[in-house]
Amino acid sequence: MEQAKIIDMRQRISEFANIVNSACVISGSILALAEKFLGDKYPHLKTASIIISIIGQITGLFNKDDNVEDLGAAMRQSDKKPEDFDSINAYIDYLKSEIKAGNINLNEEKTDIQKAVDTALGSGLTIKALDEKYSLKTSAEFWNFTAKKVDEGKLDATDVNSLLKTASEKKIDVNDVANYVDDKKLESGASKSEISAFIKESFKEANPSLSDDDVTSKFNTLVIKD
Repeated sequence: MEQAKIIDMRQRISEFANIVNSACVISGSILALAEKFLGDKYPHLKTASIIISIIGQITGLFNKDDNVEDLGAAMRQSDKKPEDFDSINAYIDYLKSEIKAGNINLNEEKTDIQKAVDTALGSGLTIKALDEKYSLKTSAEFWNFTAKKVDEGKLDATDVNSLLKTASEKKIDVNDVANYVDDKKLESGASKSEISAFIKESFKEANPSLSDDDVTSKFNTLVIKD
């Protein structure tokens, strides 16, 4: 039954891809990311969608009442696509204006599968907007990793946003955070000391009141194998 639901969700993403013409580079990359939110390979991406919504508010992409599911619904119902705009941020602003104007039906009855598809679409779009804002290229693996650490109580949305912000400032491949903690090869070629220093700096950026000992303790909690 669960496998059938996954197939149904992916089919809906595929149908939407045909509508918006996924051959377009931007739309295609968003849809490819959205599809990864469905299924069991990335089990923590449901939490990631919550984190993404919060970071959207922190960064000013979202207002307090905005959320990724509504954004996905607007993306699905709108005639326009990301390629029609100069930036992902501009596209999101357009979708939000369509919602505000009442041109998007947010009251339609949806199954759990339809809700999951809209959440996946909105999450994929918001990730691309955050990538654009921070000049990064985050992966589904990064979001699954950070969401897992949030589920474990080792990170929160503010920490994740700080990782993005600090990575942008330091020109660090933020995807190597997961590689470092999981003791895998650092794909960017950075040294382990560079990544560990970057993580600690991002923790301090997220919470300036932390002492050096507090930062070290938080870092050790993140990297320790449970």
